[in-house]
Amino acid sequence: TPGHQSFVVELPERTVVLAGDAADLLGNVEHEVRCGSTIGADGPARADRAVARLAALHRTHGTEVWPAHDPEFPVWSAVVRSR
Repeated sequence: TPGHQSFVVELPERTVVLAGDAADLLGNVEHEVRCGSTIGADGPARADRAVARLAALHRTHGTEVWPAHDPEFPVWSAVVRSR
């Protein structure tokens, strides 16, 4: 996604993809809906390809895509509850 980065963390038991601002909500990944800025004429197409790639990773066995800003995402909501 233009201007955004995602990171892959390979752990012994699973792979976690930190989606950054390329996927704000889990729904962006599950429904392949782009978010964030789409700078330039090719921005929307690039963002669509990025979210499609994240969705494909999300469907891969042993891989989890973690959205950046979803307060309902289990990992993030657990962090908030523990404070």
